[in-house]
Order: sequence, then structure tokens, then C-alpha cells
Amino acid sequence: MYDVPSRDDIEKVVISDVVVREKVNPTLVPRSAPSRRERREKSA
Repeated sequence: MYDVPSRDDIEKVVISDVVVREKVNPTLVPRSAPSRRERREKSA
């Protein structure tokens, strides 16, 4: 969990009441691949 802020592949972390009460791992939602438009803007 402590490494999540440095990971670029994670969009968000979902923490529900079950995660807190039962001490299970939260759901990690992966970041979707950038669209072609976003890639062009960043590459120049």
C-alpha cells in the first residue's frame, strides 16, 4: 500500500468498509492506456 503513490499504473484505490473492518486489501484500479491524442501532446 505504501508503494502506490510512486506507481504510475494505478488510477485509484477503492477502500470500502469491508477493507477497514476485515483488514483485506483494497481494490487497485489500473490506469487505462493514454489515448493517441494524449500521447502526441506529451511527446513533443
